[in-house]
Amino acid sequence: APRRALSAGQPEAAIALYRRALAADASMANVHFALAQALGQRGDLRGALASLRRGLAFDSSDAQVRALADELARRLGVR
Repeated sequence: APRRALSAGQPEAAIALYRRALAADASMANVHFALAQALGQRGDLRGALASLRRGLAFDSSDAQVRALADELARRLGVR
């Protein structure tokens, strides 16, 4: 359902669903990454970066996600 909402251009609905899932189990790195995508689509780049970093704390094995977080941090001028 959240992916459908996101692809339909409804990031707010997707964000709410992802946050509900994370409230039940905050250790799901893939949900943090999906939430970051939805936040980015909404234009919340700082929120997206925070979500990427939370996900990477649970699973840092995806080089593309690490690179995206690094690039986003550079663009935002944060560490």
